[in-house]
Amino acid sequence: MKEKAAQEALAVLISRRPEKSLLLEDIRHDLFPVSAVDAYAIQDHIVSRRMEGVGAWKVGASAEGVQPRCSPITQDTLHSSPATLNQVQFSHSGIELEIAFRMTRSFSKNDIPEEDNEILASISSMAAAIEIVSSRFVEWPNVPTLIQLADLLNNGALVVGEFVPYDSNYPFRSPLGALFVDENQVSRDDLSNTSGDPRFLLPWLIRHSVERGFDVTPETIITTGTYVGMHFPRRPSCILGCLDALPSVKLTLA
Repeated sequence: MKEKAAQEALAVLISRRPEKSLLLEDIRHDLFPVSAVDAYAIQDHIVSRRMEGVGAWKVGASAEGVQPRCSPITQDTLHSSPATLNQVQFSHSGIELEIAFRMTRSFSKNDIPEEDNEILASISSMAAAIEIVSSRFVEWPNVPTLIQLADLLNNGALVVGEFVPYDSNYPFRSPLGALFVDENQVSRDDLSNTSGDPRFLLPWLIRHSVERGFDVTPETIITTGTYVGMHFPRRPSCILGCLDALPSVKLTLA
């Protein structure tokens, strides 16, 4: 594990807003995280420096059954649909369409069920969401995995649609839906999430977050990975995400 001083030093560099992109070659290699533990500690330092508070989490997995990865999303990068964001905020702007969840109850380090099913039974609502993926590094996506994880898992912003009551019968593995950019569909017709059913990421995420000292409350939003891959629209542009039975989510990049 890296010393705390090294973690804090890299967090200071990454804490720059995305438009002030970094070059990997300009960072001393002895500051690079050597484990996921280091990367998550750097995330914590970034969150502390922003002083905005955590309003959401992003979690995903590269394949079903694979260890998930996650990052907190601070309040300053969390937006309600419809949202208009200035393109200069983002050095990159990959667009993902996701499902976000909220829970009926709070979870803390001293109050978390042992059984996954009990956590899953606490889902209260769900919404469509658009994530803007935006690294702080010029070389992205050719950036080491642990650096991307430390860099808040490349989160630029999250735009969340209207929440509706949770439906356990919703086709979470392959819902109907589409992503539109300037009224042109850019997604395939067959949607899928690399993690399979994204609800099964929630128990891991909640345990992980409370172990790091972040309580999960009924107001906490958890977004769970893309159904449409990643798309890079021309900027400026109007982006609309539609998922079956969920209110659409809209983002304008101005």
